[in-house]
Amino acid sequence: MFGKKELAARKIRQLCGLRPRAHNLIPRVLHHLHDYVPSSINVFAWVDENREIDHIYSESAEFYEVLPNYFELVKGGQTLDIFEGLAQAIQFRNSLTTDEIWKVDRRTFYQHSLYNEVFRPAGTNVALCRSSRSVKGAEGTMMLFRSANDPDYSTQEAKEVDKVARHIEYALSVQSMSLDDYPNAPLNSEIILVNSDCEIVYQSDGARQLLMMFEIEGHKSGPSSMQSKTGLVLSALVKNLMALSKGQDVLPPQIVLTNKWGRFRATAFLMNPVELGQIKPLVTIQLEQFVPMEILLLEKLDQFKLTPRQRDVCLQISMRKSYSEIAKTLGISKSTVISHKKEIFQRLEINDRHQLADRVIYS
Repeated sequence: MFGKKELAARKIRQLCGLRPRAHNLIPRVLHHLHDYVPSSINVFAWVDENREIDHIYSESAEFYEVLPNYFELVKGGQTLDIFEGLAQAIQFRNSLTTDEIWKVDRRTFYQHSLYNEVFRPAGTNVALCRSSRSVKGAEGTMMLFRSANDPDYSTQEAKEVDKVARHIEYALSVQSMSLDDYPNAPLNSEIILVNSDCEIVYQSDGARQLLMMFEIEGHKSGPSSMQSKTGLVLSALVKNLMALSKGQDVLPPQIVLTNKWGRFRATAFLMNPVELGQIKPLVTIQLEQFVPMEILLLEKLDQFKLTPRQRDVCLQISMRKSYSEIAKTLGISKSTVISHKKEIFQRLEINDRHQLADRVIYS
């Protein structure tokens, strides 16, 4: 049986093998990377042709909130005494640990404004950086952060991240998946509660993350601009919902948006203010994230008791590959593919490959 770490590595390889668009790929890889090399927050920063940060994906909303501090320090040249910047780090083809990144010792780093205005507020401390390149050149850098009480990254962990990075580089070099292939089944769904004045009453960490992906296109959209955008989105939804509840002729309280991170849908529902004892009506905002078919299938397969090889075959079948193509891709015989297929169909209680996607996605 495969352990948690081996399964994570296998899933990352499968995701990269699908060759999706980078912004569909990176969030899923960073998510599974936690089970491969433990970390608290994973981040990926894309760079432009001048090796300057173009935009960032972070698993932590707090990380976005301290980004303006980072760019202000870099702009003012206040980081050059301890850190040469991502433009320098991205030149290396291997993973760099904290001690290899900083030009000063830990004690000096902890006294620096970079630590006290960026790392400390974000709840991070030690880091592991690995650049990723495609055939076009530098694409960006992957950063794995640990908190203050966590151990430093070992040499072995750095080598393991290098292995993952090579698969990411392959996927970035040969991206092929269409951005339009979104099944009507969300990968993630989160809830935000707001009142009739669009003031957020409650939101989960997952909802905050989806809002970030919904709104932020690049690092230039800092917290203040994000809040204004979010306010406009929530305001439009709540306004239409309230008007609709009064019988007015307005658009449905729903917004569908497709950007580099995927497809998102925000829908507003009116809750019963009397039952909840609220002076102002409460509105539920459901945020949903949709990803390309193949990625959704791969993530949903976890709910079925399939062997790793059966998962491989199942994914290939769902991608409409012939038995011969599957055999060549996986390096097994055609008869072995057919044998796995029969076992998969039996476990999933389906009769043909046309039922496979619906069975996996909508279970």
